[in-house]
Amino acid sequence: MEEYKDVTHWWWAWNSEEYEAYLEAEAAAGWELVHVGFAMIRHRFRKTEAKQVRYCVDYHTKTSQEYELIAKDDGWHKMAESAGWIMWSKAYEDQRPALFTDRASMISRNKRLMGFTGMLVLLNLPLSLSVMYRQWSESGMTYPPMLFYIWVLIIGCMLYTIWKTHEQNERFTQQ
Repeated sequence: MEEYKDVTHWWWAWNSEEYEAYLEAEAAAGWELVHVGFAMIRHRFRKTEAKQVRYCVDYHTKTSQEYELIAKDDGWHKMAESAGWIMWSKAYEDQRPALFTDRASMISRNKRLMGFTGMLVLLNLPLSLSVMYRQWSESGMTYPPMLFYIWVLIIGCMLYTIWKTHEQNERFTQQ
């Protein structure tokens, strides 16, 4: 009987290398990734022999068939796709493969992510503020509704993502 384990592992856009290293360590310990679930934070592993597997995540708002064909022709297997993120895997023996051949590709990926997140923030601000203001002023409440605090938390997380991703790009530029 095969042994499986289900793991929830949070990761963030600005430290995708740590996430990839985590998955590679699981493969090296004999846990093969067989399914990636909800928002790429749920993982199902099957116990197998230890393997060297390279995992990479990439972000695209829209992928082309050419992009996927190039990756597949180079031996990469598409493991999952969620909210613009694509997870690729590739088994290897000697030299650790790279999906990104240079830092400029990683900077480009991060810029796509920052642009999309920034667009979400800009679209969300006027709409959400007007709806919440109307709700708040019409109800006669002397304090903001709970929805406001949740909204501030979400916008804060988006802005933090942009900031940390920008910091990562700065480090890539300096290397």
